[in-house]
Amino acid sequence: MLRPGFFRRQDRRALAGEVLLVVLIAGLIGAVYASLAWYGFDLLEEGYFLTHARRVQEGGLPYRDFSTPYTPGVFYLYAWLMDWIKADLVTLRLVSVWARAVAFLALYACGRRLMTPAFAALAPLVLVVMDTAPELWGIHPGWITTAAALLAVLAVACYLKDGHVLWLIGAGVGAGIAVSFKQNLAAYTLMAALWFVVVAERRLPPLRSPLRWRAGRLTAGVRIAVQVAALVLLPLTTAVIVRPYLSALVAVLYILPMAALSTVGGIVCLAPRREAPPDGEDGAAFFLRPLLVLAGFAAVVVPWMVLLVRALEGRIDLLGSFVGQIDPTGYYFGMQPFETQHIMLLVACLLPALIVFAAGRSGLWGRAGAAVVVAALLVASIGAMLRSSAATGADGPEPWSVLGAVQRLFIAAGIGWEEFGRTARPTDDMILYLPTIAFWAAYLAWIAGRGSSYHRTVRLWLLVAGASLFLNQYPRMDEIHLMWSAGPLLVAGADVLCSLYRRAVAASPALAASASARLTLGLSLAILPLVACLPHIWWRSATWQSLAPSPVDEAHGAPPGAQERLAALELPGGGRVWIKEADAVSITEVVEMLQAKTGPGEAVFTYPAIPGFAYLADRPAATRYLHLFRGMAAEADQEEMVRQLGNVNYVIWDDGGAHFWVQPGDNAPVTEYVRQNFRVERFIGPYAVLSRDAAGPYLSYTVPSG
Repeated sequence: MLRPGFFRRQDRRALAGEVLLVVLIAGLIGAVYASLAWYGFDLLEEGYFLTHARRVQEGGLPYRDFSTPYTPGVFYLYAWLMDWIKADLVTLRLVSVWARAVAFLALYACGRRLMTPAFAALAPLVLVVMDTAPELWGIHPGWITTAAALLAVLAVACYLKDGHVLWLIGAGVGAGIAVSFKQNLAAYTLMAALWFVVVAERRLPPLRSPLRWRAGRLTAGVRIAVQVAALVLLPLTTAVIVRPYLSALVAVLYILPMAALSTVGGIVCLAPRREAPPDGEDGAAFFLRPLLVLAGFAAVVVPWMVLLVRALEGRIDLLGSFVGQIDPTGYYFGMQPFETQHIMLLVACLLPALIVFAAGRSGLWGRAGAAVVVAALLVASIGAMLRSSAATGADGPEPWSVLGAVQRLFIAAGIGWEEFGRTARPTDDMILYLPTIAFWAAYLAWIAGRGSSYHRTVRLWLLVAGASLFLNQYPRMDEIHLMWSAGPLLVAGADVLCSLYRRAVAASPALAASASARLTLGLSLAILPLVACLPHIWWRSATWQSLAPSPVDEAHGAPPGAQERLAALELPGGGRVWIKEADAVSITEVVEMLQAKTGPGEAVFTYPAIPGFAYLADRPAATRYLHLFRGMAAEADQEEMVRQLGNVNYVIWDDGGAHFWVQPGDNAPVTEYVRQNFRVERFIGPYAVLSRDAAGPYLSYTVPSG
């Protein structure tokens, strides 16, 4: 029988061996990331943070000298690295590599409190597969915030084991570090911790405290009032957050899980205590737990907040974007509703595990590997279903059937891996629903009531933290934000799979006696996350194959077998990265033109979301806004931008991608000023270089028909 629990093992040598192995694997993954740090460049996000870091480096103050929806930590961190160790883009990318390693290890450690190593590794493995590096590297603070938030989640889980007050303070410190770089994920982490220690206080370990008083009538009344408020506010706050784009799908994804947690929370508030509190502790512990979390949070946040407000000379009005007073219109990115094909796919992914269990239970496992063959055929049928569901006939998509799937099984196998990435599949959106599926599976498992009191409390915490952090997925409900939002829920889902595995092995002597049977069962239980990740596996394999070595790239050449040629993109300060040759030619030509046509210190304007040109050309940005999505700048802000554009001679317009971020009519004062005062001097790739003195036509901004 496999022994669960990372901190319950008595064999210290086995524990040390596991720690060493996990660290080595994390180091290997980090080394792979580091080896790719010389590839790719994101004109939007990397250009945004590099340009703002340069502004801070030159004495600029966030919110006063430039507008940003992010907290200031990332700009000062990058400015410090660029100032003191002359860090270039590659070095800054290593910060996110370290943050990734910390996040993966924190998820694994959370999982090991409940699961075996193989299942605990499932959640971080999904995130590794989903990662977009090196195609879209990003030096976004999301990874730093995610690492700090997950450490806070781990700290609460550690507190549930031994009740040490330092873990609660550490949870607050983790949330404080997170909010220093990006506020929403940190706020949801703090919200989850405070809600949990208030609502689940009867299930928490005793808190040793120097304060002693008994819960009198007043204290008991305040406690009940606080708990009721917490139960009501959790779904209500969520509804307020998602209200701008509230729909049935948004309600199911975000509000309904919070309502379900409040329902369980009400039951937990009335449940018997996990342990009897020491004399005099009953009243103190309830109030001290949230205060300790807030103390850790305040210890990190208050000092730099005081310094920032003093630097702004008390102008609190400049901190509107800091506290979320922004229009989410330009940030919203929805997702497709859950359809019948997703349900079919979900059911199909569960069948192999049922077949393996039935084979072991009935004693068929040892008969010439019949169960293995049946499971393999069923898995292959799933693949055929994915292929056949994308097939089209003369009258549109062909209906799926078991017979049709089996008939096309060998055809699907012959089409090959390359074709998989060129067609629409029901798996494409499955990864976005994986955390929600994991939540409801873990929620129902918790309701079923199996496991020790400690394990049930940890599982409840993962549900609360997971549902809260998943709010970070709104309003940009895409795969990139999912990497930062889904971690605890993926751990909760893996725990459900591990529990199913244990029960199946315990109920079937044939499975328990056969290592191959247990391995097959474990792999069959992992089919759902594997199938959900298939498009990302294909995408990453295609991206890595596209890394082609440049003839002059002696130090950091890409792996052999590449299909697309790369070229060097020169960075300020003498560094370089390797990107697709066509992109490198276009970007380099625009940068060289800006450097030739403008003098040092002369501002340029980029629109709507390509601030990387200001950084690459080593020219200051003309306005407070480096990217201008719809609704981001108020009317007064846009009028100020128009005044600032009066001193600008060159504008770089993203002619190829502007329609992705804005539509005609958005940001009308700015776009109309540019269209009426600048003419096309030259088209370079997907970019239009506009100048006041050009002889070319005025820019006609229309949405491409394709």
